[in-house]
Amino acid sequence: MNARPLDALAPPVAVDPIPDILENALGFTQYVSPAYWLGVAVDTVFDFDPWQQISEAVAGDWESLQQAGLSLANISEFNSRFENVLNDGFGVLAESWAGEASDAARAYFGDLAQSVGGQSAAIASIGRQLQTLAVGMYEMSQVISSLVRSLVDNLIMLGIELAASGGLAVTGVGVPAAAIVGAAAYYQIYNILQMWQRIANCIDSAWNLAQTTVGLTAGHLGAVKSYPLKELPQAPFGGAGR
Repeated sequence: MNARPLDALAPPVAVDPIPDILENALGFTQYVSPAYWLGVAVDTVFDFDPWQQISEAVAGDWESLQQAGLSLANISEFNSRFENVLNDGFGVLAESWAGEASDAARAYFGDLAQSVGGQSAAIASIGRQLQTLAVGMYEMSQVISSLVRSLVDNLIMLGIELAASGGLAVTGVGVPAAAIVGAAAYYQIYNILQMWQRIANCIDSAWNLAQTTVGLTAGHLGAVKSYPLKELPQAPFGGAGR
């Protein structure tokens, strides 16, 4: 007996691609980051996590996007089951029904089953694309948030080095040391610019991923439209032998 088509239409539930416990374990180096503790301090005082806000701004509502993908996967499964039910059900009915009406019904339900089944693969592909985009945007947001924290770390270090260089230069005696610290500050500036470029590249990659998904989805929608559902007959069959 075929599985019931309606059972495939379960409510979708978004799932965190990487559990928080695993993220914290993999990102243990954050605990030596000044920016991380700055975020903790801001969150403690103002109930506002700046790094989380950056992550959410980049990722958008990835959970709803993932749920949309899961919903389409369920619809695809519904179509596949419905196709099987139509084919098997009419096969049983045809054993005791013959005539012109039977032939017409067989043609109608055969076309309907083909249309429903044909849509299934395209709908499943759209669902996979949306789920891939949701996970990709989530992971990209985590990368960008981490890069921003690193950028802030480097800015803090640059501020310390510039202050130290200025202080040493004022003493006169510490001019050679000030030159060394100043050189380190220039290197820190180079790192900051490189970090900023990496953030910009990540944003470009996220945009390209979204654009690619839009293009692929449009193609799959065209495939869905190529299998239009058959309209129900508007009048009863009136031929002989029905």
